Amino acid sequence: MHTFIYSRVFGAFCLLLVAAWPLWAEPTPAEVLDMFSSGAEAESNQPLPPELPVSSSTEPSSPEPQGPFFGPTSESGRAFLSVYIPYTRVVETEVQERLAEMKRTPSYEKLSAMRRKVVQAHSKTYKQAVKLANAHILDFETRLGEQVDSTKTSLFIQKSTFLVFLMDDTENRAFAAFPIAYGVHPDRGPKSDRGDLRTPESPAGEQTAVTTPFFAHPLVSDDPAPDNGCIERGIGVSSSDSRFDFLDDGWTVMLHGTPDRWCLGTRASHGCIRLLPEHIRVMFNHVRDGTKIVITP
Repeated sequence: MHTFIYSRVFGAFCLLLVAAWPLWAEPTPAEVLDMFSSGAEAESNQPLPPELPVSSSTEPSSPEPQGPFFGPTSESGRAFLSVYIPYTRVVETEVQERLAEMKRTPSYEKLSAMRRKVVQAHSKTYKQAVKLANAHILDFETRLGEQVDSTKTSLFIQKSTFLVFLMDDTENRAFAAFPIAYGVHPDRGPKSDRGDLRTPESPAGEQTAVTTPFFAHPLVSDDPAPDNGCIERGIGVSSSDSRFDFLDDGWTVMLHGTPDRWCLGTRASHGCIRLLPEHIRVMFNHVRDGTKIVITP
C-alpha cells in the first residue's frame, strides 16, 4: 500500500517537473514572451518593449505573462516555444561542454560534425519542436496571413533563443515565430568581418525597428546560392552604415532556406540565418525590400 502511494506521489512530482521545465530553462519561454508583454512604461531611457493591445476575449485572463502571439495564434505559439526553447538550451549546453574539452578552436567541418552528433542524441524532441513550429506557422498563415501589411512589418532576430519573429510594427506585436540556425563560431559574438563564421548584431542602443542599422535587401525569390546550401528564397541583411561594409549589400549574410533539416536551434552556418524552406516561403511573403531587421544577442 505504501509503495503504491509513494509511486503515485513520485509520478505526480515528475509531471510537475516536466510542466515546470520551460520555466527553468534560460531564457525561459515566459522571459521571451515578456519581451513583448504589455505593462507599465519603462523608468529608464531604454526603448520600451513592444506593447500588445488588450484582448477583447471574455475568457478569464491567464496568470502567465501575455506574449507576442496575440489572438488566434497565441496557443500554437506558446506550444511551440515551450518545447523548442528548452531543446535549444540543452543542445547549446552540450555543445559548449564539448568545446571546453578541446585545446583549440575546431574547424567549421569539425564544429558541424560535433553539432550533428549532439542534435541526433535529442532527435525525438527536435522532431516534436519542428512539428509544433509547423503547426504554429500554418496557424499564423491560415488565420492572419491575409491581414499582414508587408509595408508595416519588421524582423526581430534573437540569437539567444534561435528565433526570428515577424513583427507587426503597427501594434508592436509578433505575428509569428520561426526557428533558425545562425553562425557557428564558438564565441557567439557579433560579426566583425566577412568569413568570421559569426552572425551580425544590432549594436546596443540600436535594437529597435526605428534605430537598427539593418534592413532587408536584396530579396531573392528563388535559390540565392544553391551550391552553398542557400535555397528557397533569400532575404539579405544589408546596411548603409559604413561599420557594416562587410555585409556587401546583403550578399554576405542572408536569411535563407536550408537543405539541412536538422540544424534549427543550433549555431551551424557560416554566418547566415537558416530557416526550413517551407518556413522562409511564408516569411518571404510578408516582407519587402527595405524591411527593418533587428538582431540581438
